[in-house]
Amino acid sequence: MDQITLLSHSFAASIPGITRVEVGRSLPSDRPGVDGTFDLAIIMQFENESSLRAYETNSIHVHALVTLLKPASAKVVIYDSVVRDLIE
Repeated sequence: MDQITLLSHSFAASIPGITRVEVGRSLPSDRPGVDGTFDLAIIMQFENESSLRAYETNSIHVHALVTLLKPASAKVVIYDSVVRDLIE
């Protein structure tokens, strides 16, 4: 997991369009509705949707996915979302 954490943080400097990367472990909780079935969450923020789409096929990302993430993961879940200010 440390390799995945370091690699994920390096993406912000090496892949255009990524503006922020956060990595964290699951926080155990007994609250209803909280999904604690993951070991590591990686949150990436992109300049725009075009940057996200370019990231999907970026050779640095694809190489990391094939050589590190997929072999180390039993399951990968991806959530795409749009974050906007509530007051515009």
